[in-house]
Amino acid sequence: MLKKNMERQSKSISNVNEKSSPQVSEIKETIHISQSLQNVDQLSKDKSYLRPEKKLAREHVGDCPRSVDETFQLQKILKNKLEENARLREYNHKLMSENTEDDLKKLSDQLSSWKSSLAPKNAKEIQNLKEDIGNCNVRIQNLKDELSTLRKKCISKQANNKKIKNLSLIAEISNQKHEKFAPKLKEFKF
Repeated sequence: MLKKNMERQSKSISNVNEKSSPQVSEIKETIHISQSLQNVDQLSKDKSYLRPEKKLAREHVGDCPRSVDETFQLQKILKNKLEENARLREYNHKLMSENTEDDLKKLSDQLSSWKSSLAPKNAKEIQNLKEDIGNCNVRIQNLKDELSTLRKKCISKQANNKKIKNLSLIAEISNQKHEKFAPKLKEFKF
């Protein structure tokens, strides 16, 4: 049974090859290669495509399977792409390592230069700010002292005003008493 199927398939292959012209076979081969290239990304992501499977490994032209050729072509394309990716990765790593060391050294030198140039300036500005803060603290203390003195004066003035008010009340009462008793005093002759 298996032999009969194999014989039938080989006959169909020879029939297809005899009937198809060279241009048709070139077009089919071009289409096949373009489809293979489109599948490269999928192949690089999924390693299971490297195993010959019915889904990927067969392209039917009538009843003619082309699984072996297709599988080898795809494996070859995938291998080339993976090698190219490895070369690019290595080159990129080399560039990054070379540039990083130089860039770090340049940045370190620049940072040291900035520190050396800015340190005295910053120290002077900080000293000036400290002096300004000290002067402000002295002024604040002087203002507090003046305020305390003014409060004392104000309290003293309020006390004096109260005393004056009391004395004026006493004087007024005394005047009233004097006016009341003055006629009576005139009656007495000393």
